[in-house]
Amino acid sequence: MKYVINLCSIFVLLCGEVEAMAQGGHTNIQIDLDESNGKYEIGQSNLFRELNSAIIDRNNDIVKFFAKKACRNRFRGWNEDQKAILLFYAVMNGLEEVVEDCADSRFNINVRGCFGKTPLIFAIERGYDRVAEYLLESGADLNIVDVSGFSPLMVASWRGCESLVRTLIGKGANVNASSHMGYSSLLLATERGYDRVAEYLLESGADPNVMDIYTGFTPLMFASWRGYESLVRTLIGKGANVNAFSYTSYSPLSLAMGNNQWEVVEILRNAGAILINQNCGITPSMALYYNQKSVENDREKTKWNAMIRKLKKLDKQKNETEVNEPPARSSVWSFFRSFFRRFQTPGKQG
Repeated sequence: MKYVINLCSIFVLLCGEVEAMAQGGHTNIQIDLDESNGKYEIGQSNLFRELNSAIIDRNNDIVKFFAKKACRNRFRGWNEDQKAILLFYAVMNGLEEVVEDCADSRFNINVRGCFGKTPLIFAIERGYDRVAEYLLESGADLNIVDVSGFSPLMVASWRGCESLVRTLIGKGANVNASSHMGYSSLLLATERGYDRVAEYLLESGADPNVMDIYTGFTPLMFASWRGYESLVRTLIGKGANVNAFSYTSYSPLSLAMGNNQWEVVEILRNAGAILINQNCGITPSMALYYNQKSVENDREKTKWNAMIRKLKKLDKQKNETEVNEPPARSSVWSFFRSFFRRFQTPGKQG
């Protein structure tokens, strides 16, 4: 399969070379970039052909030069495909001036490229935040998605770009939109441990119990598994279900235990996490805790035995702490006791 992909890549490159040769080929363009004399030394007459050659050669200075000249001519004679080529190249290489010229010339800034991605999605993926912000100011679609169902907000959340996330939400991006695999912006931010992004998404109305459609994992499960303590606390505080179970009966608690995230285990236990599943049965990995059955795999058995012993030790320490604490007096009892003392006779007092 690897060789087939390589052969396909070579074939595509060869086709590109043939097409370029048909249009004039890769020529060494000699350009006087000093515009003070008002002259342009251009080797060929077709402006787009020259610009396309510069794009193929990845010569950004020459691309900027020809794009500026084309902008002055209002891109006369350019079709939509030629405009899209220039716009995508400028976005993917962070050429802010060229992007501004394209947007000011009323290019279609929501045109789709590879995998259905728009210039805005490409700019966010590549980390060109200023380009993305300019596209947003120019009216780029906030909720348009690529072929996988990923929106600009999902990509920004996956990258952990808080400023873009705030900008997109402020302009009306859907915080609860999900990709075709069920990934929401909150799931993507949580999986990568971006606390501030996840917190802002939650404050903006993101669902803390959203699940991806293939595994049934929730944001709290991802955070518990990876040991993101602050994220776990934030999600619990926003109403995340500590006893949710995935399609394979994994819970936040079992995931934290399985990955030795004992600080997270303590947080979950204090929040009321338990080890039984939604059908009131014992999950396979938790069976040893209740001595219901044994695990066939010796290595798995040893692993879970060790974790169960540690969990029981934590329970014991917690119980000892509760026993040693003096019981708090009931405020109601104190009230009645002080009330009836008033009616006691002097002879009975003392």
